[in-house]
Amino acid sequence: MEGRYIYCVAEGDEEISLGRIGIDGSEVYTVHFEGLSAIVHNYQGDPPDCWERESMIGWVVSHQKVVETAWRRFGTILPVRFHTVIKGGADDLNGWLGGNHGELRKSIGRLRGREEYGVQVFWDEDLVAGRLVDSVPALRELKAKTEGGTGAAYMHGQLLEKALKREMAREKERYFENIYQRIEELAERIIIEEVKAADNGVRMIMNLSVLVPGERRDEMTAELEIINLREGIAVRPTGPWPPYSFVDM
Repeated sequence: MEGRYIYCVAEGDEEISLGRIGIDGSEVYTVHFEGLSAIVHNYQGDPPDCWERESMIGWVVSHQKVVETAWRRFGTILPVRFHTVIKGGADDLNGWLGGNHGELRKSIGRLRGREEYGVQVFWDEDLVAGRLVDSVPALRELKAKTEGGTGAAYMHGQLLEKALKREMAREKERYFENIYQRIEELAERIIIEEVKAADNGVRMIMNLSVLVPGERRDEMTAELEIINLREGIAVRPTGPWPPYSFVDM
């Protein structure tokens, strides 16, 4: 199969080679049509029947590097999903650009000057639980009744565990709402991603993809640093990136 492997779409009407920076050292270049440029490499052969993990990881990394190189070179871009191939030659690619021209231009306009950030927020469950037991009267009272090693103390220990679990869930909701609102004030769009499992008592309570106007980058950075100062909270930001999560191509 002959085709063009496409990494992203940008504005432009020049034929440019970005060098042999593509997957497996492929030469990456632009194909332009009425003010839009597709960043591609020539593709020959059929898609593999299966993917070897190490090879796939290398291809994904190469794909992302090309997208980020194009982002730095051209500014606003539309990242394209990994291993998207437009079958045929240059005329077929131009046909694809032409057939989607209006929507592509609209998407570029919507994302112009925007950057994507990843924001993961973790909390120390043991620290938060200890603070709640000390500060919430009902929990503090139950804790006092767990001392002594009697059957009643054991029963109160079970009650404390259940009550603390409920209070932790409420506290997590309060943290989430507060942090989300603070980020939302500086963001244009937010996607709530799936949180990952706990690690050594430190649990992820928030995993966001955030689209931020470039002029608010410093404000967002400062706000995340302030959130990170809260006791028991750790913020892990990544970016800025091209708007991977906000383009469906």
